[in-house]
Amino acid sequence: MHLKTLLCSLLLGLALPAVAAEPPAENRGDDSVPPVETATPTPQPAAAKSPTKGVAGFITVGDENEQLCFLPVPSAGSGLTRRYEFTADGSPCSGLNDRAWSVIFEDLPSATEILLTDSRTCKTTGDSETVGKFWVKLKTTKKVTITDVIQLPFFFRFDTNKLIKPGLLLVDKHLQGDSTDTLNALSCITVTTSRATLPKPVEPITFTDLQWKQLTEYDSKFKCGENRVMLGREASGTEKPTVRYLCGVPMQGTREVVLKNQKMSSGLHGVTHEYVCPLNTLMTGREQDGDHLGESRYWCAEAWIGDEQLEVLTLDHWWGPNTESDHGFSCRDNTVMAGLSRYGRENTKTWYRCANVFQLSPP
Repeated sequence: MHLKTLLCSLLLGLALPAVAAEPPAENRGDDSVPPVETATPTPQPAAAKSPTKGVAGFITVGDENEQLCFLPVPSAGSGLTRRYEFTADGSPCSGLNDRAWSVIFEDLPSATEILLTDSRTCKTTGDSETVGKFWVKLKTTKKVTITDVIQLPFFFRFDTNKLIKPGLLLVDKHLQGDSTDTLNALSCITVTTSRATLPKPVEPITFTDLQWKQLTEYDSKFKCGENRVMLGREASGTEKPTVRYLCGVPMQGTREVVLKNQKMSSGLHGVTHEYVCPLNTLMTGREQDGDHLGESRYWCAEAWIGDEQLEVLTLDHWWGPNTESDHGFSCRDNTVMAGLSRYGRENTKTWYRCANVFQLSPP
């Protein structure tokens, strides 16, 4: 083979997608979180409170001007966990992030566990930046718990393991500073209802046919493909950087998981932004307008087995920081990508969120 032909072959080979290749050594990062200055999706109007199948009641969040948002609480006995991150895409409380003054609990089932926190990911362990100013853990003790308006400083007037309202137990709490510092700070609420029966074994969701796909990020529009989800990402270079995405097919044994209702996010500033997929969805693609100064957008989708929607629970940890110009990351332990954050015009840092995908155990 002539030298010129050999060089052309090598260059063409570099341009082709790299399939099923081994990723480079990963930086799993520390316990830091992306800076709070990062842009998040545009706040959406609060959804109206309406009875829905599988919903027992609501947590109402209000600000000092009585603007409200409503968070559904799963039905009694379901054993479901819902993590409502106010900065996540599509959050009904996105307009009240760091603005809330009060909560109301309406028709909450017995033994419902509630976490109210300043942490954007509902994290209760780690350094002060990760955990935030406060968190409060509560549990209902009546068959149905209904409260009046409770201002957030109220929770810090009591010792733990005390009934502070009829049917409402203060389990634990954490506070940095004064109780009034809880005002204009609430960013995340987690709700878990108890199970009516012992859980039965269900086959786990795994990911097969793993492939790394390579492209130039400049002005790119990438999707993993039909019924394929994003599991990892690598990036190298600063001028029109090369990126590789790890994609796989979610399976439950021999049954293929079907992705439905794929939606693209609004545009976010490419250099500095924080994005988490909407509740109960996982990441399937990413777009970039021009270079790193252009807008970024993300694709997320629901996961289904037959006529049952699978649960997607985003983990409470940001993995990073990674140096954007030279890093590799992949979600582990059968988890899938559900969020990405970038910060800094120079020496940009990148963080990732992963999520568990699972079928709810039948009653």
